[in-house]
Amino acid sequence: MSLKFDSKDIWAINFNRTDLTELVLDGVIVWQNPFTFTKNSDSTYAVKRTTDASGDYVAAPSNCAIPAKFNNIQVTAISANGFKDGGTLQVIIPEGVTTIGFAAFENCYNLTSVDLPDSLSTIGGRAFADCTKLNDIEIHDNVTSVDSFAFQNCSSLARLIIPSSVTSIGKQVFEGCAKLEIHCEVASKPEEWSDAWNPDNRPVYWLGNFTFSITYGKTTYEVAAKSTDITGSFTIPSEYKTKAVTLIAKDGFKGCTQLENIVLPESITSIKSYAFSECSSLKSCNIPASVTSINLQAFKNCHALESVSISEDSQLTEIGQEAFRYCDSLSFMCIPDSVTSMGTHVFCDCTALTSVQLSDNLESLPTVAFANTGLTSITIPRSVKFIGSQCFLNCHSLTSVDIRDQELEEIGQDAFNYCEKLTTINIPSSVKAIGPSAFSNCWELSSDITIPDEVTTIGSNAFFHCKSIPSVTIGNQVNHIGYQAFCGCETLTSVEIPANVEQIDHSAFRDCSSLETVTLTKNLQYLGEEAETDTVQAVFYGCDNLTEIIFYGTPEEFADIPKGPCTEQWLLDRRSSGKLSFTYKSI
Repeated sequence: MSLKFDSKDIWAINFNRTDLTELVLDGVIVWQNPFTFTKNSDSTYAVKRTTDASGDYVAAPSNCAIPAKFNNIQVTAISANGFKDGGTLQVIIPEGVTTIGFAAFENCYNLTSVDLPDSLSTIGGRAFADCTKLNDIEIHDNVTSVDSFAFQNCSSLARLIIPSSVTSIGKQVFEGCAKLEIHCEVASKPEEWSDAWNPDNRPVYWLGNFTFSITYGKTTYEVAAKSTDITGSFTIPSEYKTKAVTLIAKDGFKGCTQLENIVLPESITSIKSYAFSECSSLKSCNIPASVTSINLQAFKNCHALESVSISEDSQLTEIGQEAFRYCDSLSFMCIPDSVTSMGTHVFCDCTALTSVQLSDNLESLPTVAFANTGLTSITIPRSVKFIGSQCFLNCHSLTSVDIRDQELEEIGQDAFNYCEKLTTINIPSSVKAIGPSAFSNCWELSSDITIPDEVTTIGSNAFFHCKSIPSVTIGNQVNHIGYQAFCGCETLTSVEIPANVEQIDHSAFRDCSSLETVTLTKNLQYLGEEAETDTVQAVFYGCDNLTEIIFYGTPEEFADIPKGPCTEQWLLDRRSSGKLSFTYKSI
């Protein structure tokens, strides 16, 4: 329909009538309808751009809202080539449209966003090809088919969600989409999708394998596996329904025994307790810089885990208790300097772990942290004040420990027990306590041992069976040498007990078979223990080469020192046999 008016009638024009094709004012065409409607076989309409008499397209508005009806009849399709090569910026396709035809918006070079209706079921081939500025489009749940090349060369498109309703995708749909992340709401590629649907191998997130739960505050999501049957490698998306994915849920992937690799996005801030526990086939995992905590048993029993990559600019501050326990295949771990605390048993039983680079900001090495690992050497940073009990227990391959000059105050019970190959250890002057069995059974420890002056007690069994120690210098503030503290130190030849020592417990130097000389002072309050019941409990039992005790004091003063019954009998027997002599000196 064409309407003709004189200028005096312009006030009466209704520009909202979709059945108008043109407006002629004073004999001049001043407006043409940018839309042309053609009837479909079912009597509905398809829409396309209008062409003028010369075949050129009539200009469409930059914000193009396509009419839902023509002559009060539903528009159900966008015609093939219908808006091709147009300069429109935005397109709103109305409800009722079910089909976007072949090349409908191809090469719409200024097009940035398209609002698709819920009614849409088919996106035709090349429908949005070469729309290089298109960056905003959402495919709704009723779409079943996306045909070949539909989004080819949409180089600004960054993210697209393909709903589970899509059963067919043609070839090369996303070719040339250099920035695109593809989010598929199915668990894996349906058979009906072309094998060449994603020829550039753009990142694909198979959302059907995950469940997303809104977090407290309803501003972000946490993610978990939909079932423990997921298989292979997966990348977790950084967003879901426009909100960031920030948490790996508690128990999120626990027991996914066929999960082999997982890639975490930079949006993740925390890996919750048990998140990947018992993922026995998991081989690798990255820890993004955004993660601040790895919680309790997060990767426990990941027996195949070989690689954990933590970003250099990591914000990680905490690694929880047993986080990597029983990761039998993990050989190296670099703990970034951002980490200030680790939980107990954190790397315990990682039998293949041979090398660890510790954070320079750790304040302590927790209980059983590296017990039963394959560590060959360890450098303990200056920041560490406490080495927990059994921290390196049963590290049978550990040969050297470099404790940097620092504020280390305590070496806990059994800290290095059964590190049989340990050859060197330097104990910093800042140490105030050496716990029971701290270096017990370090058979090959062959460095000279100096007990710092700040230490007041040498715990029981502290250097038990350290067979290769050549010498021990005991600090001036030590007042108590515990039970079997140096028992079995077979290469010790002499020991000088400083004046502050008041008590030496039974068996303290038992089986020091090379010991020849011991120096004691009159300040000693007890030599051995009253509870001694067996000869082998004597302080110097088995010291068959001990021939001289140098005592700073008089014979009477030595005689007045309380002694354990077995210790006293051993001394008496050695003296009466002529095998032991005493030299008395004044202080």
